[in-house]
Amino acid sequence: GFKNPIITFLYMTASILIGMHLKHGFESSFKTLGINNLKVKKILNKVSIIFWFCVPFGFFMIALWFGILKGLV
Repeated sequence: GFKNPIITFLYMTASILIGMHLKHGFESSFKTLGINNLKVKKILNKVSIIFWFCVPFGFFMIALWFGILKGLV
C-alpha cells in the first residue's frame, strides 16, 4: 500500500490527526485529575508537544521505510 503515493499521503495525514488527538488527551487527562496549576500547565504543554511530535514521526518512518526505501530495492 505504501508504494501508492495517495495511500502514503492519507496515512501520514491520519498520523498527524492522531498525534493531535493524543496531545489533547494527554493534556485533558491531567485536568481530569485536578492538576490545573499554571506552572504545571506550562510544563505539561511542552511535554505534550514533544509527545505529539514523536508519535506521528514514528508512523512517518514506517511509511517512508516501506514506501520509499523498500521501493528502491
